[in-house]
Amino acid sequence: MGTSGGLNLRCDRYRYEWPGGTWGNPLSPVRLESVFIDGAPFLTPVIRIIDRAGCDPSPVDITSDSGRLTLLSYTWADQVDRIRRLAAAI
Repeated sequence: MGTSGGLNLRCDRYRYEWPGGTWGNPLSPVRLESVFIDGAPFLTPVIRIIDRAGCDPSPVDITSDSGRLTLLSYTWADQVDRIRRLAAAI
């Protein structure tokens, strides 16, 4: 899954937007736009995550300054939208 794997474990905390609909926390600082091209699947208003598990033997600790810098360094500098979303997710 790559460097975004840990962030994907928190998918229920983000806002998803597409033409004709939205899903997720409207107050989330992370907004993923145009996520569905051919119409959205049925989405319940709330998804309850009962467990989260990752498999990285040495995950980056985003609670530290060096961890945040490391994760941000994996994003190309010209991908401003991705950097913005990553910073919001952190």
